[in-house]
Amino acid sequence: MVTGKPSITGVRGSVLIFLKSESFAESLKKGLETSGYRSTAVATESLALTEAKANIPSVLVLDRRSDSIANFRRMLSTVPIVAVQEGHISCQDEDVSSRI
Repeated sequence: MVTGKPSITGVRGSVLIFLKSESFAESLKKGLETSGYRSTAVATESLALTEAKANIPSVLVLDRRSDSIANFRRMLSTVPIVAVQEGHISCQDEDVSSRI
């Protein structure tokens, strides 16, 4: 029986997506929602900050080229941040395993 509070506050399974590429953000949102996660995609830093304050996410997905990662880290110190970048070059499983 688990009696302690979860280490991440907010709704479990909620993902806030703030990416420079709206098409990438919507694609990621669709994939996450198909897998059962509640996702919100926003296009600006101010919208992302407003949404994060109103509904603390379980995970924050940011564009790794964003200048605001430090701002989000300070504001949401207990929320995991995943930094991603849209790319046109795919990686095969063999490529990854050969680098490990």
